[in-house]
Amino acid sequence: MYRARGATDFTEANGATRIIPGSHLRDHSPDFGAPLDLGSVGVFHPFAFEAGAPRGYAQRGSLDGSRPGAFYINLRDTHIWPRFSLPTLVYHEGIPGHVFQGAVLLEAGNLPLLHRSLGIAAYGEGWGLYAEQLADELGVYADEPLGRIGYLQAALYRAVRVVVDTGMHALGWSRARALQYMIDITGLAPGAAENEIDRYIVWPGQATSYKLGHSEIVRAREAARTAMGANFDIRGFHDVVLRLGSQPLELLGRNVAAWSRGEHIV
Repeated sequence: MYRARGATDFTEANGATRIIPGSHLRDHSPDFGAPLDLGSVGVFHPFAFEAGAPRGYAQRGSLDGSRPGAFYINLRDTHIWPRFSLPTLVYHEGIPGHVFQGAVLLEAGNLPLLHRSLGIAAYGEGWGLYAEQLADELGVYADEPLGRIGYLQAALYRAVRVVVDTGMHALGWSRARALQYMIDITGLAPGAAENEIDRYIVWPGQATSYKLGHSEIVRAREAARTAMGANFDIRGFHDVVLRLGSQPLELLGRNVAAWSRGEHIV
């Protein structure tokens, strides 16, 4: 049975399985930003509300630091989670994804409360997709061909989200058409696709925001790399993206451009 090397460490706590996501990437944290005290980053099984919950999602730590960040994997149907898909989920939701993103904000004590708690989907989920790419760039799949398959399937799945979201809310697609398209193109299990499509129906634009945010973060990074040449520091770029809190994409692009010109941003 395939198990992603290093992607998850399992322990038992109070009778529930806890997973420490991306724990091996803690050693890489200086490669993508300042080292952080991430505490215990846990994954728990939400039995009480799993029927109406997403397949996977993150929860940042509390502002006072008393509760660590966590992400949840919904196991109401374990067939929707093939093992090869788990590493990319871990990097998106855990480290260097949303839990890491939340930990940075918790340490940004001089940032206004609004910017530490505001949620802008394109910014937050854009970082989640960028975290998947960053993990790949750090070499986590170098010896994990099945994990790379999961990473590539996830990338295809994000593109399909743009199609079905636009199809249903702009082109009059039915639920059945969107559902079948997602299953046919991505290979997701029907139960997983149903969970996704039903969320997109009640939350127009949210599925599209993932890829739009990711594309803008990558565009801003490559523009800064071109402008700065050998002076480009990816850790400084990540500071600009994360330490200013949730930002509209236009503002994010302006902040990165100003940083690339040598202006003090963070």
